[in-house]
Amino acid sequence: MLVVGDASHVIELSHQLRRDWYAGYQVVGACIPEALIAPVPQHLDGVPVVGSFRHILESAEAICADTVAVTRVGRADRPPAAPVGLADGGHRYQPGPRAPP
Repeated sequence: MLVVGDASHVIELSHQLRRDWYAGYQVVGACIPEALIAPVPQHLDGVPVVGSFRHILESAEAICADTVAVTRVGRADRPPAAPVGLADGGHRYQPGPRAPP
């Protein structure tokens, strides 16, 4: 699965999917905002950053991701959107309740 979003939301969804391993999703890459892309290889808590928002389709193809999950992107000029579920092959997954901190 390719996860698209800002760094904090990519990490949050990756953690959720690791906890909910029984859902069958494995995060293999992330696309983050162009402004956060570094000239050297990056990882977000073990997830390789493979591209920016401008290259989502190319990034998914490059890592052979069969699913793309789009998370929220925090922006100061607008309220955050509601959490987004994901779909692939007719199956739908909604993350379960969060574990207490």
